[in-house]
Amino acid sequence: MSEVLPAVLHHGFATLGLRRIEAMVTPGNIPSVTLLERHGFVREAVLRDYAYWKGRYWDQWLYARLAP
Repeated sequence: MSEVLPAVLHHGFATLGLRRIEAMVTPGNIPSVTLLERHGFVREAVLRDYAYWKGRYWDQWLYARLAP
């Protein structure tokens, strides 16, 4: 993912003209959080009981990066 994310961000911002790109992470997924923060994403919100998986609801952290 470290190699792919810069290309995805460039394509989204430069080619598609996106204003923001969002990502959701399950709390405790430190490798994903580290990757996102290393590439300029900022945690904006906690979405409580947002995702249903394996028979229960899970919180999600919402991360976003704005176009340069």
